[in-house]
Amino acid sequence: MSTNLESAPRRRSQAERSSETRARLLDATIELLVEVGYPGTSTTEVVRRAGLSRGAQVHHFPRKLDLVIAAVEHLARRHSEVLLAKMEALPEDGTRTQVALASLWDVYRSPLFIAAQELRVAARTDPEVREAHRRMTRTVLRPTMERFCAALAGSRSGDRALLDQLEACFVFVGGLADARQDRDSEWCDQQIRLFSALMTPIIEDGRASEGLGTASSTL
Repeated sequence: MSTNLESAPRRRSQAERSSETRARLLDATIELLVEVGYPGTSTTEVVRRAGLSRGAQVHHFPRKLDLVIAAVEHLARRHSEVLLAKMEALPEDGTRTQVALASLWDVYRSPLFIAAQELRVAARTDPEVREAHRRMTRTVLRPTMERFCAALAGSRSGDRALLDQLEACFVFVGGLADARQDRDSEWCDQQIRLFSALMTPIIEDGRASEGLGTASSTL
């Protein structure tokens, strides 16, 4: 026979409750950054969406700036984990480059790109935001890019010239995310396929100069 003590739900620890509160605040902040941008994001609306008190918000994030920076970093780390997990499971056949770039594109067409853009725009005129953006680039974005390139290079991950070339994937996909505002999803997907065709011989054969010529004939 079960007792009331056995059937009673486990009480969450203070740390668990604190973590849940932070997550709700950060998720609500990202929603607002995507919907109304940085200028339109207010702590009052964040609290309302999160279903929390003003006191809870101030306890974790005293200022709007603290909240926005933490939210974008939180989302960046989350996407980084997902992307790198996919990179560890890349196929070893001819679709390797295509799968990797499709995975990277999934990140850039997510709310992360829009939220990060809002932070980047604010950083242009706000020194504190600019320093926070640089920190996120240094601690999250740059390491993610390096691990992405190393995973895509596979057995040639020690080839510095190849890794430098693979950084073009981020340049291209970032530019495509900007262009996406004026183009439809089908067009963007086509660009990813075309770029994959260009990068495949470079990655698979290691012939940087010859690779571009070989790839162009396949388009």
